[in-house]
Amino acid sequence: MNRSQLLSICIITVFLAGTALSTPIVLRADATTSPEATPLPTATVTQSAQPESAQQPSEFVAVDVARRIRENLQTDLPTLRLISTGTAIFLYPEPTKKSTKIKLRNVSTKHISELIILSEVTSPEGAAFYQVKSTFSGDVGYVLVRDAHNSKLAKTGVSGYARIEAANCDLLADSREKSEVLATECEHLVRILGEMEGYYYVITEAGNFGYVLPSQLVRIDEAEVLARIARAEAPAVQETMSDPMREPSAANAAKMLRAGTDSAAVHYWTTAEAHIATQGFLKKATIAMLSASAGSGLMPVGYEGIQFQSCPEVPIIHEGDTLQQGLDYNLHGSIYSDSALTSVTAEIASTSGDGASVKQSVSFLPEQSITAYSLTSKTLDSLDKKFDVRALRAGQYRFTLSATSISQPEPVVLVSAACNIAVYKPHTLTQNKFDDNYQDALEFFRGDTSSFLFPYYISGGRGIGIDVAWRNAHIVRSSLGRVHVNAVPYFEAANHYLENTYVRVSLLNRHSGKTLEGKIMLLDDLVAKHGTFVPRFQTNLDYISHHALGTAIDVNDNLYPNSNLLSNHDLIGGDVRNHLTYNGIKTDASGIQYYDFTYDGTYPARYQMVPNTIVNYLLYDLAFYRAGFEWGFYYETTCDAMHFMLTENDRNRHMHTDIGLRKVYDYIDPEWVYVPTPSPSPAPLLTPKLGMTPLPAATPTPTPTPKK
Repeated sequence: MNRSQLLSICIITVFLAGTALSTPIVLRADATTSPEATPLPTATVTQSAQPESAQQPSEFVAVDVARRIRENLQTDLPTLRLISTGTAIFLYPEPTKKSTKIKLRNVSTKHISELIILSEVTSPEGAAFYQVKSTFSGDVGYVLVRDAHNSKLAKTGVSGYARIEAANCDLLADSREKSEVLATECEHLVRILGEMEGYYYVITEAGNFGYVLPSQLVRIDEAEVLARIARAEAPAVQETMSDPMREPSAANAAKMLRAGTDSAAVHYWTTAEAHIATQGFLKKATIAMLSASAGSGLMPVGYEGIQFQSCPEVPIIHEGDTLQQGLDYNLHGSIYSDSALTSVTAEIASTSGDGASVKQSVSFLPEQSITAYSLTSKTLDSLDKKFDVRALRAGQYRFTLSATSISQPEPVVLVSAACNIAVYKPHTLTQNKFDDNYQDALEFFRGDTSSFLFPYYISGGRGIGIDVAWRNAHIVRSSLGRVHVNAVPYFEAANHYLENTYVRVSLLNRHSGKTLEGKIMLLDDLVAKHGTFVPRFQTNLDYISHHALGTAIDVNDNLYPNSNLLSNHDLIGGDVRNHLTYNGIKTDASGIQYYDFTYDGTYPARYQMVPNTIVNYLLYDLAFYRAGFEWGFYYETTCDAMHFMLTENDRNRHMHTDIGLRKVYDYIDPEWVYVPTPSPSPAPLLTPKLGMTPLPAATPTPTPTPKK
């Protein structure tokens, strides 16, 4: 089973579970603290500086998920009555005016300071009170009925339950795009309290409050919420909550799925990640266990003492490795600890004693409680970015990676390797220059490293000069531009679908109810521009761009939503999921069959009368996916919707749960198979991408073919 198949199976089988401990409900005077970001469940440990063999294994504290959902989502109240008290909220700890009232201020979320009515009571003096819970801090108390009035949120008529669809859902302080993030959650249930300026205001099952984009949620009914609670209460689930399930197997993976994100198994199996999981914990832990059970994945390192998990895609420096002078070396991998980390240090020093050395560290405050750290962290100080060996001369060196923690204040050496730096003219592309996708390239090129590890010269900026002999032997002309000879069948298949697939998108005005009928057009009419082979790195010579391999194409980079911005996950994903309806295959009067869609969104910019937000989705679903390409929309840490590629399918970069954008599964015509002409003669994959018909064998003598 290849990694693409494994990922698909896991995505199909994973169901959603909670990820954070419940927030205690207390009455606080004058101020409320902003909810903390949802953490990965932490272990309770006995801090010790003893050798690893003498340390006690970390103990995981299980969470009562069912109770947490009930309390935070108020599932005992079928309908939430919301009120507001104007400019100030005065809470009484008891339902009597004789108790000392407290002024409650909302310092976290903007525009609204609403209250949920839990019950109605009358004081001994005859005054009517509401027992309430605030929707911005979780405080519980009593307010006078006479001080309350209808809520802004209640007036919107938007309410109900939902589950978080986005892999990393930000809860915002304000209903605007660049608002402060109060918390980040995934795999949670939420209760929607109302709508404000295009955002939903929600309570999550972790007890956090804030604004979220509707595209990050999927509406569900109460039955699904109750089913989730029932699963959490099942005896079999409760029995496995504290079991780390160290033995990898399909049976244990199924148990872990039932136990959910708050289980000890997820806590343990996420340490199989070379890049610490900040989202999609349950999914990633399940994939890690299934990969290990199939013999193709890393085993967890756990949290005992201080542990290092190396990256199989971008390995750390090994004994005897040779580094190329003048190039930086990328450091990947993660460190896991049973107590808060205080520092991580990388050093490379000359073994002769008279050469230069490089030593860089990142430090953490104990109160940060950092127990998992990625060397390429995007949220903390990145050791990889600080560690730069380009200025070192050729010679013999020793590389050391070490860390300290509260329980182990003396540096613990995690990696120590003798290596050398040598002069290479020209430079040669190596595994270290692939951003967690070397194995995909190796698979695509059937293990032939000479097909993609080419000699090159550094030019200005991102550009590089590729060895002419390699380029002439491997880069040929296709219908979509210059590409790698091995990639020609896939680009020709994509071009065939572009030139032979008809589509229509009609525009529905939700306010007037009128529909503007779209025109029937070829997919190719939606391609404004495209580009394939470009010899370059991504940025700062860190990682190779797969355009330099001739295995990627950028399409419609001039249409704004296709720019490389993380926020476009929600812009494109929300429009496709919530506003684009697939009506099936239809036939016009002349007998042309086409895929029919209706769009009822409001995005103003259009190309060929089709909203820009859905253009590249249509190209992906109806052409590039069928031809075996991945889509950069699904990157986890960004959204590159212009980018379609053959050799980048790393699961950590494609974990965004917006995977359900695809709507078309039954096609008008059968799979199209490229039949090579005498020239060019591309070589097929050893293992075709999912959804592709196996390609014919290559014929000899690759030479360029004129563009159509």
